[in-house]
Amino acid sequence: SRRRHTRCREGSRGLGDVYKRQTNTHSMIVKGVYGPKIVKQGCEIDMFIDFKRMVNPTEFVDQVHYDIAIFGDTSKPPIKSVANDLGFAELYTASGQTHRSVLVEQPPGKYTYAIIVYGTGPEHILGGTPETSGLMTLDVEVVKGGDTSFNAPATASITEIPGWIKNNAAWWADGQ
Repeated sequence: SRRRHTRCREGSRGLGDVYKRQTNTHSMIVKGVYGPKIVKQGCEIDMFIDFKRMVNPTEFVDQVHYDIAIFGDTSKPPIKSVANDLGFAELYTASGQTHRSVLVEQPPGKYTYAIIVYGTGPEHILGGTPETSGLMTLDVEVVKGGDTSFNAPATASITEIPGWIKNNAAWWADGQ
């Protein structure tokens, strides 16, 4: 899944939108950036996320239990959970900072990416303490593109490597 065709990055130089918002419960500030600027179906979106304290936004909240959920319609269950896709009930960051690459599988359209904070606390306590739970949403538009597979044309064929190239390669390999 790490192999991506260059069409995923064409026209998408740099990272996209920067965000800094409080969770809906005002438990913390979620700050970061996601990109590329143009999010293409079949490509990855990189999400850099910082969890910051409300009382002092220069300090990180540590031991955060969270997930990234993707909604096509926020009145319905999410169409994707990053934690579930990875085989976990939730994601965890000990430092309050994280970077996630998320494969964009949904068709072109507008989606809501929700960073859901379940709570804080030691990793072995599922969900942590719920006093710090909340969520923050981002609106992301997915466009068509990013065919990540490469199929050789039907007319392509493997040709014999000319002898002079083989001889030169051998000559260089022998330290000449």
